[in-house]
Order: sequence, then C-alpha cells, then structure tokens
Amino acid sequence: MKRLTVVMIVLMTFSAWSSADTYYVDVRNDGASDKNPGTKERPFKTVARAVKTVKPGDTIILREGIYRESLYPRKSGLPGKPITLKAAEGQRAILSGSDVITGWRKCTKDDVSGNKNYDRIFLADLDWTPKRLYEGLRKMTVARTPDEGWWGITEGLSLSEFTDTVHLRQADPGAWDGWTVAIIEQAGGSIQHIPVKSFDPAAHKITLMRNYSRYRKKINPKRDRYYMENHISTLDGPGQYVIRRTEGGGCRIYAWPSRLKDGKPLIEAPKRGNVIEATGMSHWVLDGLEIAFGRGQGIGMGRSGKNADLVIQNCYIHRNASYGIGLRGPERVTIRRNIVRQNGLGVNISGARDCLVEENDIGENLVDALVAPGGTRRLKISRNFIHDQFRMGHPDGIQFWSDVKDVTIESNLIFNCGQGMMSQGMDGIKIVNNVWCGSRAVLLICGGDNFEIRNNTIVASGLQPTSLIGNNYTVIGNIIAPLRGLPLYSIRDLDTFRGDHNLLWAGKDYTGALVVLGRWRKTARSLAEIREKFGQEASGIVADPKFVSAPKLFGGMDYRRTADCTRTKFYLSSTAGFAVGDHVEVAFDGIARKIVETGKGYIVVDKPLKKPPLVGLSVANWGEKEKIVWDLRLAKDSPARGSGLGGRDIGSAIDVRAYRRGDFNGDGKRDLREIPKGWPEQ
Repeated sequence: MKRLTVVMIVLMTFSAWSSADTYYVDVRNDGASDKNPGTKERPFKTVARAVKTVKPGDTIILREGIYRESLYPRKSGLPGKPITLKAAEGQRAILSGSDVITGWRKCTKDDVSGNKNYDRIFLADLDWTPKRLYEGLRKMTVARTPDEGWWGITEGLSLSEFTDTVHLRQADPGAWDGWTVAIIEQAGGSIQHIPVKSFDPAAHKITLMRNYSRYRKKINPKRDRYYMENHISTLDGPGQYVIRRTEGGGCRIYAWPSRLKDGKPLIEAPKRGNVIEATGMSHWVLDGLEIAFGRGQGIGMGRSGKNADLVIQNCYIHRNASYGIGLRGPERVTIRRNIVRQNGLGVNISGARDCLVEENDIGENLVDALVAPGGTRRLKISRNFIHDQFRMGHPDGIQFWSDVKDVTIESNLIFNCGQGMMSQGMDGIKIVNNVWCGSRAVLLICGGDNFEIRNNTIVASGLQPTSLIGNNYTVIGNIIAPLRGLPLYSIRDLDTFRGDHNLLWAGKDYTGALVVLGRWRKTARSLAEIREKFGQEASGIVADPKFVSAPKLFGGMDYRRTADCTRTKFYLSSTAGFAVGDHVEVAFDGIARKIVETGKGYIVVDKPLKKPPLVGLSVANWGEKEKIVWDLRLAKDSPARGSGLGGRDIGSAIDVRAYRRGDFNGDGKRDLREIPKGWPEQ
C-alpha cells in the first residue's frame, strides 16, 4: 500500500510538471488582480505575480499596456521546456522602469528667484532624485547657457580649474553659485557634470568640486569645452528642467513642460534599476516585449550568476541608462531580431560561450553597440545592422578585449560608428562578408592572432580603414576604399601574412603609402611595390571600385574646433577636395547640403543642422549629386566583378539599403518588428 501511494505521488508530480500552462497579465483590465488565477478571463494584474507562479514549460502572455515594475525571475525552465514571457499577438506590452511624476504646482516669482517665465514653470518635490526626465519618448533638457553649442576654454590650470576670458567676465564672485559645469573631454571622453566650487572674477577662473578626468593631467583648451547648466535663472523654454537636491536624498524639480494634460505636466522619470534582472535565468524565452526606461539595464544582471539557454527575440529595448542587454558569462544564449536603440550602451555579453547574435538592429546608443570581452568563446555575430554609434565617449560598433577566441563575424552592416570594430587579445577570428562603412577614426581594428578577413567592403574612414595588429593574418577578397588618401592596411609579420585578391583604392590623386610593414619600417606606394617589397597581392587590384552610389570624398570635423562650429559652419580636419557648389552629407543624415563658402579650415552650407554639433561629425562630399543614397553594390563596370578568388566578386555581397530597412534576407520584406510611434499616456 505504501509503495502504491509513493508511485501515485510520483505520477501526480510528474503530471503536474509535464503539463504546460498559460497565464495572462492585463494591467489595463479593471478586473485584473494578483488574487486571480491568471486565466484569460481573470488575468493577473502584475507580471511579477505571473513570474512567481510559472513552472518549466509555462507561458506568460502580456496584454497591451505599460507595466511599471522590475522583474526578478528566480525560477528556470528545463531543456525542451523553457518558460516563455511574451507580448500578446499584435499588442504593445511595455515593461518600464519609469514612473509618472505627480504633485506638480505652478511656480510663483519667489519659487524661481524672479525668473520672468515663472507662470510657465511647474515644480514638484520628490523623496528621490531622478537622473533623466521624459515627456513621452522625448528626453527633456537640463536648462543651460548657452542654449546650444559650447564655450571655449582659455587655459586649463589643473583637472579642476580653468579660465575663460570671453564668457567668465562677471564681477560678482557669487555669479556662478549653484551652477553646474558640463565639460567634455573630447578625446575619447564624455560629458562630466560637476558643480561649481568657486569663481574668481579677477582671473576669470572657475574651480570645480572635483576633477573632471582620471586620465589627463589638466583641462586642455585645444580639446575640451564646456557650458553652464542646472540653474533656475536659465530655464527659458519648453522641454527644459532644473533639479535642486534636498535633504534626505530627495529633490525639487522645476520644469517647463511642452504640453499639459488636465492642466498638469505629463512627465516621467526612470526610477527602477534593471527592468528585467536576469541573474541566473536559464531556459527562458523573452519574445515581443518592449523594455524601456530602466535606470540601469533593460535586461541585465545586478549580481553574479550565469545565464544559459536564454532566447531574447523580437523585442524593442530602448532608453535604458546602461546596456539594453547586459549579460555576464552567458551560455548558449540567442539574441535574435531585436531592436536595441538609444540606450547608454547596446548589448554586452562578456564571457559568452556558444552564443548567437543575429538579425538585430543595434544603434543610436550613447557609446558602444555590441561588446563581448573577457573569455568569450565560439560566438557568432551574423546579419546584424549595427549603426549610428558616434554620440559620446569612445563609441565602437563592435568591441572585444581580453582573451576572446573563436568568433565569427559574418554578413553584418556596421554603419556610421566612431570605430567599426575595436579589439585586442583575440585569437581565431573570422570576419567574412561584412560592410564596414563610416568611421570617425578606424573602421576595423584587429588586435590578436589568427585572423581570417575575407570579402569585406571597408569604406569611408576617418583616420585609417584598418589596423591589423598581430600574426597569422589572411586578408583576401576585400575592398578597402577609405574615400580619402590613407594607407590601406599594415603587415606586422610578413612570414605569417597573406594578402591577395583585394581591391585597394585611396583615390586617384593619392601618392602616399598603400601598405605599411610594421611601424613604417617599409612602405609600398603602388601595386608593383606591394608585390616586389612584400610579396603580397599577386592578384590584387588598385582601382576605383565603382560602387552604384557613394560619395567622392569622406572626411570629418576637427574635434579641436567643435566649439567654433555652428549649424551651418563646420571646421574640418581637412578641406582639401571640398569646393563651393559641392553637396555634403553630415553624419549620414541623408540630407544634401550645398557648400556656399569655404575658408581657412572651414566650409559653410546652405541647410542648417538641427543643432550645432555636440561632437565632431563625419562629412561626406557627394560632389554634384543632390540625391544621397549609400549603395555599395558593384556597378556593372566595376573592376571588382569576377576578380576575386575563384572568379567571384571582390567585397561583400550584402545590400546596404536592404539592411537599413531591416531586410536581412533580401526578399524585400522587413524582418524586424516595426518601431512603435509615440508613448502611451498611462
């Protein structure tokens, strides 16, 4: 009898775990409650309740709405029985780290120290201090002076002291009390927001509360610049705010809203850390979710612990302060067909093992797009659109460092980044059939040994197109065309380097080195010299690749003169090849601007930017062309056609235009979800 009872218990337990249940969550349903059973008719109110309820094989379906909560999944699925968290078909289910700010009242003159705009300014007191404010999806601006652009620095005295004899001419030592200095360390740095400690009118000197950098000796007037912010006197337009800290960690917010609802501002601020705390999550599928406004990461790890057999797909992950996706030591994780945009950083999968990143749109993040450092093994990065990573810091499209092996980077478009790829400490890397297009610095930095670089198109670079730093390199079938006069590749060790069937082009008027050995020990200025001196490029070509549509010249703004740039006047690192009447494109924005004036180091265009440049931007010269289309397919008469190994074409086969539309397989249909418009008022 006892044996029969034990058998029945085992069978009942197995039956319970083998059946898969579906739970529903509906934040907008008045009848929803966490006391409900989570059925379609009687759904849960919070996702957290559903996450606590599930077992391996179960599915959670979120109906449309904003779920203002952080998730801490502590259960895992099993092989073949993942736990699935997904949005209802065709519905917009948002996991948000932000809260709507309430308690607003209109300001009086006394509230704002006499600011004449007091009747348009609202204030609210909070018991916490937000770092960012949003009206819908639009980030509000900390009130500042000047309203746009930068002030230059006359002299840097230390890491916390500088003078400005042009703008700091006030006679009152208290003129800048209560202000914050926003100072940028242009060379690979970011904007630091540091309160003013003191002001010396006689010396036109400001002293900061702390040092602005850990890496420099003192503020550099040729490179650094600043503006003043976060003072109530400069709050002078809609979409601006000022924050004053109060005792106990709280603050008072002064805001000039762009719009009102029922007479009150509709403003929200990120409050919660990681929206989904992924520590220890294994055998989960996250599908079709929108994950936004985390004060930390969208999907991230606040503690140590592994992720295994996790699938993140069809999600829109945006406006999180840190990484959109940040995992440490993930194993067998798939990140597929997501849009990861406008986060502090895009995707971090440090120490990844046997992972796949494919068919994602990763772009417009503040710093790097995709990083996978620290012991990564057997990672495949395939058919992704990685783009527009140029805003701040040291932005790279892809970045690796420290003991990374067996990585394949295949059929990706890396477009308009500070650098296309930055890497060191790598071994056993395949880089095949990618388009690397548009870089303020270097497009492809390969640091390490045993690289295979085949059939890439490497076009439009700032400092140089490639930097190959290691031994045992195979470089075959690539188009390397920086669209300006630059060396095209370097060789560290002739005995372990093979370069052939490449099309090399630095411009018809360029007479400098095409290939360099070591640190400029030897150079080759022609195809004949490359063959004679280095024994490379027996079947290589030096010729114009003749793309279907590309600019004639690519350059960039001089970062040392960014403070002098306006909406229409740009100081360039070189104006050679830029003439009145040419049409230029700034930062790949697709707008043809006609040059109406040139001068010493600068050009002036007819159509203004929306704002003066925050950082040095790329400038592409399209000559007479007024229709700007980046189409790097080979023209019918391109010398790259049929000139590659085995008679194949040289360069990448991917279609830049299709990738930019989210079409990765070339069937004319978008493979990614559409980006929703606006932000629900809830």
